[in-house]
Amino acid sequence: MKKQFQFTLILLLTCSLLSANAQQTISGKFIKLGVRNMMYTDICLKRIAPEGGQIVAQATIDPEGNYQMTVDNSMKGLFFVNVYTEYYPVFLNGKDNIHLNVDKAIVSYEGKLGKENALFKKWQEELMKDINIYSFSREGLKKTHRELFSLVNEVTPRAEKMMKGKKTGNKLLDSELDFVLPHLYAYDVLFFFGNGHEGEDELTRDMYSPYIIDRVEGDYFNNARIMELPFGKDEISLSAFITGAYLRGITNGTFENIAYDLCKDPELRAELILSNSKYSCKSIADYPAYEAKYLPQMVTASQKNRFAEIKKRLSGLQPGDAAYPFNYADKDGEFHALADFKGKYVLVDVWATWCGPCKREIPFLKKLEQEMKDKNIAFVGVSIDNANDYDKWETMVNNGDVDGIQLFSNNDHKFTEAYDIKAIPRFMLFDPEGKVVNINLPYPSTGELNNLLNSIVK
Repeated sequence: MKKQFQFTLILLLTCSLLSANAQQTISGKFIKLGVRNMMYTDICLKRIAPEGGQIVAQATIDPEGNYQMTVDNSMKGLFFVNVYTEYYPVFLNGKDNIHLNVDKAIVSYEGKLGKENALFKKWQEELMKDINIYSFSREGLKKTHRELFSLVNEVTPRAEKMMKGKKTGNKLLDSELDFVLPHLYAYDVLFFFGNGHEGEDELTRDMYSPYIIDRVEGDYFNNARIMELPFGKDEISLSAFITGAYLRGITNGTFENIAYDLCKDPELRAELILSNSKYSCKSIADYPAYEAKYLPQMVTASQKNRFAEIKKRLSGLQPGDAAYPFNYADKDGEFHALADFKGKYVLVDVWATWCGPCKREIPFLKKLEQEMKDKNIAFVGVSIDNANDYDKWETMVNNGDVDGIQLFSNNDHKFTEAYDIKAIPRFMLFDPEGKVVNINLPYPSTGELNNLLNSIVK
């Protein structure tokens, strides 16, 4: 009896652990060719969250188009499978077995689907089939605006009926879909204008689908939550573009101010201003005028605090600031984060295989590394090559052309933006606590770097 009790207890504990670690997957095929006939390779899962959604899982699409993303079973609710400009809704509940397939914008949902994902299956497969082809496939590039208007006039009444219908019976989700689906439908329709089309029409206002006129000029940008949608900012931008370039005939300049005018909600307008700031205010010299114009439009304390970060970004990271925490793999697939070198100074060489000046500095850098091998400093190379140049990078590392710990960033734009890297090579020094010492050091070939390091590192 005692043995049976022990066995039962072990079984219960095992089941409990399995349940605690249970995961749910979204898998399928995503087949689409981009520029130069290259397959799309990056896919992710996003949720509605501040500043345009949050990535909760990501994966690589293999050469045959297969992908699989895994998230913890505790993660539940509405999410979007995202590849580049396309967003497909899914509902996670820890029970459904979701296979989402996309082949040249033709979408199918397969697997064990509950009532929530059954709605999304109907939405995408039946309602949005032709809209997706028009907006997100190469076949759509051959369609004219007049053909789109005719399609939208036919599909919109059915879309509105589905949006106003009973939906899933899941009260929380249905309430959320009352807000989300109209914006998702608008984004998918309007994205047609974001592409060039063969045989463009000469358009007059009376040719447009009434839905499109109403959607880009009506009072639909009246809730700051729109910026939390992964596609929310793009919907606003498309509306501004259509309003400016097509309905008003503006042939030059940007449509940023039109976008701000479309946002009737002051908090939403402030969020859009903050989101655009890195493109609209590019130098510290531009900042005073930018601050005078836009700071008064910030509504919440959070927005005012984030606006203050614009000046800090333009001023660049200063000595004593916390470093941007990179984490990249070496040639053996082992990841190295800046935090791994805590207790040591870290000299980072930002370079690429295609960069001639970078290669000219390598012999001087190797000599410097040898001279300082007994000092409290690590030498780390961060390649900003992209995936196409990985083999060249790996060959250089294997041949010993470069020394130190060599990492491959796959041209991580967040890294280059964080350190405002507009040209390479770039040499940066961080202290044993991971704080900035200098992110724009002199080149090793000048001899100045040797003197500087010897005065700091013991």
